[in-house]
Amino acid sequence: ELARLKAAQAAKARQQAREERAQREARPESRGGYDCGFGFNDGYDSHYGGVYDTAFGGGGGFGDDYNGGYGGGVSRGSSSPGALARSPSAQAAAELRLGQDEEYLESLRADEAKAASKREADAQALAKAAVAEARAEAQRAREVAAQTVGEARRDELERQTEAKIKALAVIPEVPESDARKRAALQALCILPSGKRIQRTFPATTPASALLSFVDVALFQESKAGESLDEAEGSFEEPLPYDLIGGYPPKPLELSVHSMETLREKGLVGRETFRVVICDK
Repeated sequence: ELARLKAAQAAKARQQAREERAQREARPESRGGYDCGFGFNDGYDSHYGGVYDTAFGGGGGFGDDYNGGYGGGVSRGSSSPGALARSPSAQAAAELRLGQDEEYLESLRADEAKAASKREADAQALAKAAVAEARAEAQRAREVAAQTVGEARRDELERQTEAKIKALAVIPEVPESDARKRAALQALCILPSGKRIQRTFPATTPASALLSFVDVALFQESKAGESLDEAEGSFEEPLPYDLIGGYPPKPLELSVHSMETLREKGLVGRETFRVVICDK
C-alpha cells in the first residue's frame, strides 16, 4: 500500500513538473535565458523535484553544487535511477525477513519429514503387531482344533471301548481246568507299562476278543494317565501294538474283523503274551 502511495505521488509530481515546464517555455522570459526552476539530472526539471526525490528516499536536501543566479538552477546530488532503490536499512530488513522465511520453511520441511518418518514407523509397528496377532490367533486356532480333534477322538475311542467291554461281558468265564484240557485259553498279557492282565476265554471265542481285551486295558491306562495329569490335559491315544506270543515268540496274526476262533488260531491252553508298541 505504501509503495502504491509513493508511486502515485511520484506520478503526480512528474505530471506537475511537465505542466510547469510547459508554462515556463510558453513565457517570453523563458526564451531570454533564465530559468528559476530546479534541475534534475534524470531529465525532469522542476522546483517540485524535491517532492519526487523525497518520496523515493533520494535525499532530503539540495545537491552537492549550488549555482547562484538565474538559469543555473540547483543540481540534485542523487537523482539517478539508483535513488529509486531501497535504502540500506530497508534492504537489510528485507534480507533478514527473507532469511527468517527460509528458516521457517526449512523448519516446516524438517517437521514434515519427522512426522512422515513417525507415521511410517507407526505403520510398520502396527503391521508387525497385526502379523504377530494373526500368528497368535492362528496358533490358538490350531490348538483349539487339535484339542477338539483330540477330544473327538477320545470320545470315539471311549465309545469303541464301551462296546468292547460289553462284547467281552457276554463271553462266559470258564474254569482253569478247561484251559488245562485245552478247551480254553488262559491268557496272561504284559502291557508296555509292565502291568499284567489275565483272563480265560473259551476256545470257541473269536480270536479278535483277545485284541479287544488288550485294547480295553490300554485305553483304561490312558484314561488313568489323563486323570493324573488332568490340569495338562495329557490324554494320549493308545499307539498301535503287536501281540507277541508262542515259541519262538512272534507277532500274532490277528484281526479285529476276523471271525476265526481261538482254537482255529491254535491259541489254547496257557499262553503268555507281551504287548509291544509298533515303531512303524
